[in-house]
Amino acid sequence: MANVSGELPSSGQAPKLTLNDTSNLSALIVVTFLKDILEEHYYEGLVKGITDQKRFRELTERENIRNMVQKVTGKLKAIMAKFPESNVTSVRQRCSRLDIHQANASAKYHVTAQHLFHDGITWGRLALFYSFTASFCVYVAESQMEDLVDSTIEWCLALQHSRLDPWILQSHGWDGFVEYADKALGEKPRVNEDDETHFHFSGKLVAAAAVIGAAALASFFGSR
Repeated sequence: MANVSGELPSSGQAPKLTLNDTSNLSALIVVTFLKDILEEHYYEGLVKGITDQKRFRELTERENIRNMVQKVTGKLKAIMAKFPESNVTSVRQRCSRLDIHQANASAKYHVTAQHLFHDGITWGRLALFYSFTASFCVYVAESQMEDLVDSTIEWCLALQHSRLDPWILQSHGWDGFVEYADKALGEKPRVNEDDETHFHFSGKLVAAAAVIGAAALASFFGSR
């Protein structure tokens, strides 16, 4: 697959993925995923303006970008379905314990995200973070705070850019997530022999990493 940062140069070598490339692709993936989850829960049209930004319009004109977005969002949804701790119903019920309202929504969101990543970032915790954000969006929409949906997405993208994207870039980019998700979901991974050292966990251990992330968030909710 061509590198998501651009077309292959004449030498046949893929250009090195930059932090800016990763950030733009990540933002598109996150927004698409959250928009899809909201629409699945009958909240169409709540993601205002963000997807109309020029950087997103330009990205979606590239077939390899569209394919990667579709692949990653599909894996995220599959992980949500496989791990009950991370599905929208479960996390949304826990959100109700946080007594979220207009004045404290930002603080509640950021404290929860901080707890999830307090001792490090993993693909499992990233997947859970996106699941939590989607559930948070659904919860505020259900609670007649629809205007907080766009705010929540902006909070998510700010954390994505400042902390998560550098880690993703160092972890083989979104291709690294696809490999992780294949193992977590019990699918046959497409890993070159030379890359085996990058993904040395067995499928069960990688799946356990997602559960550990879910346990961290469940522990936080249980302490509220």
